[in-house]
Amino acid sequence: MTYVIVHRIFSLSVSLPVRGADGLAKRALYGGVERQRLSSQSVKAHLRETTGIPGSMADLASALGTEMSVRSAIIGSNLITPELKKQGLKDEEAAKWADAVMALFQSGKKKPASEATAPTKSKKAKVDTKSEDEEIKEDEPDDTATTGDAGRQILTLGKQEIAALTAVAVALHNEKKISPSEMRDLLGKATKRKGHSKKVQDALAALDAVRKHAGLDGALFGRMATGIAVSRIDSAVHVGHALTTHAIQSSIDFFSAQDQLLDRDAGETGGAHIGSRELASGVFYLPVVIDIEQVRKNCAGWTNDQIAKVVGWLVKSIGTITPAAMLGSTAPFTDPGEVVVEITNGQPVNAMGAFERPVAPTVEASVAAFNQHIERIWAMIGHPTKVARLSEFIDPKAPTPAVQRLADAVANTIRTPVSAPR
Repeated sequence: MTYVIVHRIFSLSVSLPVRGADGLAKRALYGGVERQRLSSQSVKAHLRETTGIPGSMADLASALGTEMSVRSAIIGSNLITPELKKQGLKDEEAAKWADAVMALFQSGKKKPASEATAPTKSKKAKVDTKSEDEEIKEDEPDDTATTGDAGRQILTLGKQEIAALTAVAVALHNEKKISPSEMRDLLGKATKRKGHSKKVQDALAALDAVRKHAGLDGALFGRMATGIAVSRIDSAVHVGHALTTHAIQSSIDFFSAQDQLLDRDAGETGGAHIGSRELASGVFYLPVVIDIEQVRKNCAGWTNDQIAKVVGWLVKSIGTITPAAMLGSTAPFTDPGEVVVEITNGQPVNAMGAFERPVAPTVEASVAAFNQHIERIWAMIGHPTKVARLSEFIDPKAPTPAVQRLADAVANTIRTPVSAPR
């Protein structure tokens, strides 16, 4: 097993990059001390969107000849139904078959989405759908995100999977004698497929062939699959929650919005709106582990060069992309800080233990504590095959940025076999 372990230590000035339902900065207790937390979900979301830097994950997917996933609870109505209409199905038929497709992602004991009664959304639910910190988890059994409508959930599907599911629906519809309710048995039980036309057999075989084609982001971050339509995918990139290396440092910011049309000379005073919010600052430690063998498994058929490109992109992006919100009022654009990358065939270990006892809230103090702790870890479990540090690549005269040369160095190592740790 080969792992690439990325450790990033960086600072954020006064900002509120990730907040919870209470509107406050997310928190976690560690070492008996309350820390500020940047959730792993928000880190992954920003990596998928690649906010703020050129060369997005979508660009990488295109360069590799693949695509991104579609993440939505309304794939049936917004993508499958229109395509079925294009294939000649009438509106009502298209809706029924699209519902039958979406029902494949349920346990089989519930009604399709169109037959379920959708509860009225509360005002809070409407606000939550616009949350700045959208937390859709992919890779654990209890992480399936559901919407307010009965039977609906956020799905992560590849475009090939959507196309294959649509093709199955068309083929079954054209059989005439098959109803939408029979679709589940045909997909779930191979014995039920006998006696059907070659077009149906071919469509089902094509779906079987792409059940794990969840797009590049699905292959990297994994997905939890319910029902029988597609397969679960184990994550190849394990992203930890970023915690401050010290106790949380926050304050309440009072603000007001002024009304320019008030007649100040006549004594009209006050603001049109007043409010408050929490702002925080700190030094964070973020661990990310890339399981190279799982990348190979999830991206079957890829060459070492293609996998190296993905790893290089991840190293650069982890070092430069930071969760951010309230851009207009906090400008939370930070530098990479220090990025340390290990490549090992041994046990992957994150280094949060370096900060179990809080350190001074500076990058310098945090890096010093990390260096001392990581040497102790290596003495216990063995040294990695290669260690690369962003600080060692900084050269004002170099033609390319240090973070790019760090990413290239790691990618070049992945292209060749990695020897066992000492």
